[in-house]
Amino acid sequence: GGGSNKTKDLNATSLTVVSIPHNLNTVGKLDEHFGKFGHIINIEVFQSQKKAVIKFSSHNEAVRAIKSPEAVFGNRFIKVFWTTDEGETEVKKVEEKAEIQKKSQEE
Repeated sequence: GGGSNKTKDLNATSLTVVSIPHNLNTVGKLDEHFGKFGHIINIEVFQSQKKAVIKFSSHNEAVRAIKSPEAVFGNRFIKVFWTTDEGETEVKKVEEKAEIQKKSQEE
């Protein structure tokens, strides 16, 4: 297995935060918490999905945030992951598969 995707992580600066309660899922609150770890260049909030994407100016800052033992907003249910660029295409693939299965069932 030549897993070359590990090298991408060394340049990764973007974190995805999930299971954020609505009242905490705001640019202001997220900036307050994640700003402790480094310089944030972008915050995207997805209220309906209870998630947010935090982009740091450097990989080291993002690492600091993801490795922090302190729970986000003191809430253990909120999880932080590396943002994967493939995320959206994976979702599309799943939808396509479902379409294909539907077709084969109809025949």
